[in-house]
Amino acid sequence: MDTLRTATGADREALASLLSHAFAFEPELSVPWFERAGHDHVWAFDVDGALAGGLIVIPMGQHFGGRAVPMTGIAGVGVAPEFRGRGAGTCMMREAVRALHREGAAISTLYPATVPLYERAGWARAGLLVGTAVRPHDLDATHEPSLRVRPLADLDDPALRALQSSHARLRNGSLARGPYIWTRLAKPMKGAPRYFAVEGSEGLEGYVVLLHQERDGHDTEVIVTDAAVATPRAARAIVAVLASYRSLAQQVRWTGAPHDTLTQLLRDRMHTVTVREVWMLRVVDVPRALAARGYNPHLRASIAFAVADDVVPENARTWRLTVEGGVGAVTPDDGTPDVSLDVRALAPLYTGFRSATTLAAAGLAQGDPAALALADLLFAGESPAMIEMF
Repeated sequence: MDTLRTATGADREALASLLSHAFAFEPELSVPWFERAGHDHVWAFDVDGALAGGLIVIPMGQHFGGRAVPMTGIAGVGVAPEFRGRGAGTCMMREAVRALHREGAAISTLYPATVPLYERAGWARAGLLVGTAVRPHDLDATHEPSLRVRPLADLDDPALRALQSSHARLRNGSLARGPYIWTRLAKPMKGAPRYFAVEGSEGLEGYVVLLHQERDGHDTEVIVTDAAVATPRAARAIVAVLASYRSLAQQVRWTGAPHDTLTQLLRDRMHTVTVREVWMLRVVDVPRALAARGYNPHLRASIAFAVADDVVPENARTWRLTVEGGVGAVTPDDGTPDVSLDVRALAPLYTGFRSATTLAAAGLAQGDPAALALADLLFAGESPAMIEMF
């Protein structure tokens, strides 16, 4: 019998060994990882009474259309070598989706080590983590005389947290952070981060978190692990801080999207943009997810989606989405659907990663051109991206 359950103390010790072998790190590093997530969020998976694998669940949120959707992140997925290739991983993830649905999660997001495993449980590629690298010599070092840059002791300032939340809300795919992510930023596995506030006469306008680390022997690089701004001049001030490392570091890099704030401020084309990760999303509860997301406040529309879901039967029916004033209302519908698609195709449509029209062209959705165009419009927005890994 296959069972997914909360891990006990003995399970966590075994999972620490399992994950360290799977991901090639020291077993003792699993201890702070489990503590950061909370022991109740470490799950063990048994096959016929033997521990076959486990995973970590991280309750937080993710922004779409200007609203934070309840989201459970998945991390630390590992299967013991003797259970690999026997369907244990697929069974574990399908059971995890059902458990998340029972717990009320709307969506779930993860970074896949292998895509097919998660596709079998209903996740689909739905957004990017993009890395940008530039020489500090190529950054604008112009000082903003009206602003002051000062070191911060920590990231616990309520004004800083509020600024980050406002910054993230405008960017599709960005996380609505919980303690797990904030702790990860403050205490990364490697390096000692430095925090800098950017202040104007009215208070905090931005901040940046930096790591200065060795790269390729004696060369070093500056890694921006977090940044948020409330004003354009604060963004320019952060770029000037990065430029100040031009005599020390050979490279400055950050993650985000190709169109993120810092990248848009580069004064020339001499930088490198690399897709580092493609993250996957699972619509766990279709009506809750559709209702929780934000929409263009100037649109007023109604559309019926027939959703197929071979893991969560409660999702598998036709749902009518009615949008007005930027808010969606969802009800069951017994009529003819406007658009039909599998829950795996709904994921990239939901995030804005792919349009209904392109999904239909790939054979992943069905509907007449007018209905597909309406779905395109409803979910249109800035391309979804994250800056954090978890």
